[in-house]
Amino acid sequence: MSVLDGEEPHVAVPPKPTLKTISHLSGLAVPTVSRALNDAPDIGAETKRLVRKIAEEIGYVPNRAGVRLRTGRTNVISLALSTEHDVMNHTARLIASVAGTLRGTPYHLNITPYFPGEDPMKPIRYIVETGSADAVIFNQIEPEDPRVAWLMERGIVHEADDIRDDNPPSNPALLAHLEKEFIASGYDLKRLY
Repeated sequence: MSVLDGEEPHVAVPPKPTLKTISHLSGLAVPTVSRALNDAPDIGAETKRLVRKIAEEIGYVPNRAGVRLRTGRTNVISLALSTEHDVMNHTARLIASVAGTLRGTPYHLNITPYFPGEDPMKPIRYIVETGSADAVIFNQIEPEDPRVAWLMERGIVHEADDIRDDNPPSNPALLAHLEKEFIASGYDLKRLY
């Protein structure tokens, strides 16, 4: 019997590399491997280099579900975008800009579309209520936008000029990365757009 006859092929799939795999290969304890990958200050530079080298060589990728359980973060930024044809050129530039900014960070970009005639609140509610992203970006903002009002009512978004010591950023690592990118681009606002 062959695959063409409906027989399932028997292909050996190697197991996904884990922290235990790196631990076994390095001779280090699993907690040490984890802390080295997370750049813990009490782990030596040589140990971090060794662990990262092994992780790269074996194709280790952190389990995002495990990261979320441990940190409460998804490492996902979601773009809630209209599929209206009139704004698609703008949408492509927005996607390229955000993706370029996230390059080299632990963040992933998801797109949550909404279609003409649909309630633009639908994707915002879904993203927030399911906790499927750490941040949401949306376009076509209007004065008195109900999406902004809804997010502000829940304490998720604060006014743009609400900068004070007791209102720190909700994601300092992402803000620091965006700041570095903005400075490196020579303060090019088009790069952020």
